[in-house]
Amino acid sequence: ASHDTREAARAFGSLIDLHPGRADLRRYASARLERLGGASLNLALDSYGKANDLTPELPIGRRAQAFALLRAGRIEEAFATLALAIRAADQDGAAMGVSKLLREDLGLLAAAWIHAEPAARASIEAKARAYGAVVETTPSLRFVLTWEALGDDVDLLVTDGSGHQVSYLEPVLSSGGRLWGDVQSESGPEVMTIDGKSRDYPYALAIQDYAMGPMGVGLGRVHIIEHDGSGALAFDDRPFMVSRENARVELTPITQPLLGPKLASR
Repeated sequence: ASHDTREAARAFGSLIDLHPGRADLRRYASARLERLGGASLNLALDSYGKANDLTPELPIGRRAQAFALLRAGRIEEAFATLALAIRAADQDGAAMGVSKLLREDLGLLAAAWIHAEPAARASIEAKARAYGAVVETTPSLRFVLTWEALGDDVDLLVTDGSGHQVSYLEPVLSSGGRLWGDVQSESGPEVMTIDGKSRDYPYALAIQDYAMGPMGVGLGRVHIIEHDGSGALAFDDRPFMVSRENARVELTPITQPLLGPKLASR
């Protein structure tokens, strides 16, 4: 909060030093280091990789690593990492919501890759098709909730600027958007997708922990991704920790487009 990113990196990095064998804490610390940028992003990438070595069966971990690679400008590596996550999810019989999310993510990364290298469009489209993905060509705003404790049941709550809330009980927002992927036994995801340019800012974000697993603490984040429909991506995170069953945690809202005024609210 005081913008002392050096000391913040030391604090978050100490979580990795204290618990190098805990993949969940590595990913949690990595997500916070990733937000700091600079040299902290390199540390986050290293720790994401080691966390995935500890839990290679968890595709959501590779997803986090892929978007960190994208933040670092390493698009081809990000695509390959996400493709590996899809392969692991298919082999291990992951929940349908996981496979759907990963393929949509791969479509976004393919769009970003084409945006960076338009001459390689045909090759990139073929690579995406090989994993059952389609290059994303329409604007979208996504809120993706994932968490670490496999025994937890965490729900995503999104409220639009008109005061309407989407949840597993009311999965559709009248202003636009649908919640899908109500996974109750794994590490998510729960996803709200708003297709097209129509927006109703600000969007208030919250999570509700309905069932606490044996670890006694829930670590996770809401990943926000905006796409302009032409391969330009912007994303942000809302990390959280919850230590009480049935607790609700209010997260910082998203008040304006991440990509700027060209996708302003209606």
